Amino acid sequence: MKKRKISRLYAQIIASFLGIILLAMSVLMFVSVWFTSKNEKDFLEKAETIMENSSRQMNANIASVYTLSDLLLSNQTVKDNLRLSSSLTAEKRYHYQAIIGLLEQAHIQMDDLISSMFLYMDDERILYSAHLSGMAAFDTFFDSLLSYENHKPDFWKSLLSTKGRNYIMLEPDEYVSFYVNSKTKVIPLIYHVPGIGGTNILVTNLSCEAILDQYRMDSLSEGALLGLYTSDGAFVLGDEAMPDMALLQNQKRISLNGQDYFVFSSRATVQELNIYALIPVSALTNITSYYRVSIILLWLAFIALGITIAVVMSRRAYAPIQQVHDSISSIPDIDAVHSLSSEIEIIRNAISQLANERELYRTRNDQYSYHYIMQGLATLLDGRHLNDERYFSALLSREYHFEMHHFRCVDVLVDALSGSSYLSRLELLEDVQDRLQKAFEGTMAMLSVTYQSNMLVLLLDSKGDDESLIQSRLDTVIGDLKELCSLRIGLGNVVESLSLLPKSFESANSRIFAIPVPMSFEAKTNDFVYERGEIYTAANTRDIKRIEDVATDILTRAKQAALPYAEAVGIVQDIRKTVVDVQRKLGMQIVIRDRSDEVNPMEVLILSPAINITPLITALLPYIPYQKETGETAADKIAYKLRTFIDEHYSEELSLDILADKMGVSSKYLSRVFKQVMGMNLSDYLSFVRVEKIKELLLTDAPLNQIMEGVGIFNRTTFTRMFRRQEGISPSEYRSLHKSGTNEYGATEG
Repeated sequence: MKKRKISRLYAQIIASFLGIILLAMSVLMFVSVWFTSKNEKDFLEKAETIMENSSRQMNANIASVYTLSDLLLSNQTVKDNLRLSSSLTAEKRYHYQAIIGLLEQAHIQMDDLISSMFLYMDDERILYSAHLSGMAAFDTFFDSLLSYENHKPDFWKSLLSTKGRNYIMLEPDEYVSFYVNSKTKVIPLIYHVPGIGGTNILVTNLSCEAILDQYRMDSLSEGALLGLYTSDGAFVLGDEAMPDMALLQNQKRISLNGQDYFVFSSRATVQELNIYALIPVSALTNITSYYRVSIILLWLAFIALGITIAVVMSRRAYAPIQQVHDSISSIPDIDAVHSLSSEIEIIRNAISQLANERELYRTRNDQYSYHYIMQGLATLLDGRHLNDERYFSALLSREYHFEMHHFRCVDVLVDALSGSSYLSRLELLEDVQDRLQKAFEGTMAMLSVTYQSNMLVLLLDSKGDDESLIQSRLDTVIGDLKELCSLRIGLGNVVESLSLLPKSFESANSRIFAIPVPMSFEAKTNDFVYERGEIYTAANTRDIKRIEDVATDILTRAKQAALPYAEAVGIVQDIRKTVVDVQRKLGMQIVIRDRSDEVNPMEVLILSPAINITPLITALLPYIPYQKETGETAADKIAYKLRTFIDEHYSEELSLDILADKMGVSSKYLSRVFKQVMGMNLSDYLSFVRVEKIKELLLTDAPLNQIMEGVGIFNRTTFTRMFRRQEGISPSEYRSLHKSGTNEYGATEG
């Protein structure tokens, strides 16, 4: 009787489980059908939207390239300074660097679409940008530096004879340059514009890969395939698994290599290219995560419900089951030996896996430590505070065997020789770095970091009295590399802590910055002083060549005087700030954000055997209005003559009528001509000249009334208002702030 009850109870439990499973299956089947239908509709709509948005974005990008090309070749600097190579002079070199800067800015603005840009004119000279920079002859450029697959040099030469402004869109092509080893698929976009002595041509290579990337559907599926085809069905670029376009036309689904794909297509405006995207059908179930979550939650709910019912219903039958289990447990396990061997094998595999994971962790930790050390050292060299200096010191001791007694910075400037066999500066720096590491190996701990484009900075665990030892090791490396490059070495002073490392770095820079002083010049360079008035005068002329000459003279004298590097950096920033301030006071509308880090002083002072004034002048070019050098008109002559007259007679009573009478023209004509040529109002220029003279006189003990009359002003209110409008403070306040004398760089005010 008892046995019959237990059997009935088991039957009830099994029936309950079967009922729960049937209910779960029916619910899940309904949910699956509903979600599958909804997901497929959403999936297809989302893919179509991506294709439409990508095509719309591509059209906007192409329109931006057209606009960018027109703006670039319409730029006044390009139009007025792109000359035949026969007329190129050394004084105009900075114009070409400005044009290269414009090309680089244009390339950066459309970096996600443009592969490269080239600007050239006639068959003698080519000015190019993107991966390249500089000038080259026509044959050299298309035979050695750049080679298209379908278009030969004769094709490009024929374009140069074309006159007038127009666009030409070429078919997809491949090109290889000196700096790009693999062939690159591009669509050349050619823009003609008339120039001086020929036709300027801007070739903008649109990257086929970038065009294709616009249509990536990574958000839908990682296994999606893309293909770019021409209008006649020729394959241009894309995944190798893509079939012929004829198989894809008018298809919604296709089977490739045993896998089904959804087919989506779009036509790009560039050369009527066809873009096809294939998305695996299997990706459909991965689009909506809530579908999988819902199924899992339902299964968990059904399982929990089944377990609860089973436990409740089987409690009465647990006792007889336990008796059977106890009787069976006394029987020996004949598979014990096999189970033991299996467990031992599992343990061995787990230990092996742990060892592999530890080795991987150790390798990654070494990489992270190296990058952390490099970033920390660069932070210290920049003069910034290192928050975790204790941890940084511990890494130096553990990874690079620093004893943490004293530290010394050594600057190594690497200048490749013209006959060097190295293909890149990076390879040369790596070779120098390896040789330095071997030279100091076993002697003292050393760490090296690439700080600038051709500068290595060495951190040495110096004892303080080992300068001769360090110099001998460096001389060995210099001798080994004398056929490949020249090295300029600067040994910094020894410091006792990492926080003082910028001082050692500064002293190392100062030793590279200084140049040998001639005996006849030594007595003149003991006390270096420069007149800021020289910079004011040069900036006032708006002649970039004159500004360049004044800045070169000041910095060369500073270098000859062995001025400390930190002070020389201050002079570079002071020159830049002075020129920009003068241009702003002259009424120029400066739209570029005024940032002091536009100039890297290290490139001006150190990274060239002599003073390299080009980075400073290039940074100042946007602030200097363009001045015509030749072909002065009658209006130009009147404006320049008037400016000279004001510079010499500012102390007299001057008005517009008086000045017009002096120049022999009407007052309206004189005001309009001066504004047109000089770029500012006549009254503003007269005020500027007078205020600059007032600032100079305020540094003396002359009374304000005498100063006022000395610049041709006889009203105290007018005098104060004019000075405050230009300088922002009153004359008395200016005198109290600046009468102390010279600034920290030895420049006298005014």
